[in-house]
Amino acid sequence: MKIKTKRSVHTTFSRGLFLSLFTLLFSACASSPTEFTIDGPYTVYNSSVKADVTPAKSKDEMQKYAYDVCQQHRFSKLKRDDMPPTPFTSDGCSKSPDGNWVSCWMEHDISYWGGGTKQDRLDADNKLQQCIAHKGHPIYGWVANKLGVQVGGSPLWPTSFRWGYGWPYPYEYNAEK
Repeated sequence: MKIKTKRSVHTTFSRGLFLSLFTLLFSACASSPTEFTIDGPYTVYNSSVKADVTPAKSKDEMQKYAYDVCQQHRFSKLKRDDMPPTPFTSDGCSKSPDGNWVSCWMEHDISYWGGGTKQDRLDADNKLQQCIAHKGHPIYGWVANKLGVQVGGSPLWPTSFRWGYGWPYPYEYNAEK
């Protein structure tokens, strides 16, 4: 004899929410992107001067710029000379609307592509939030940082926008030097 049980609304909602998040996360792509999914020319925000880098760059110039920034960071901070094996790519504001803050996301993508330490990731996420606020969108910047990249950008997720996406999955944080 089969006994039917009634599921609570809370249980049904929780399972539905979990399945939706799981589907969204793992449908996001399990490998590094192999091409830009946004159109150029590309601009990058530079947090140290609080302005967009000019002039705008082509795909090839953008890849070289990202490579140079990553190489300088990895050598000076991590005392390493290894570089991500896949070319730099960007999808703009991953799973989020593109706006006048795309250059903020490009700077952020360079950091996420190259990876680094746990502190490097926190710094990149905070720079993103500050950049978006500087562009006139402080609430969106906070939401993007706290609810977006700090949760969805973990190196544990096999997504195309995870921390260290230029490296093969799984990626682990680099040790502080």
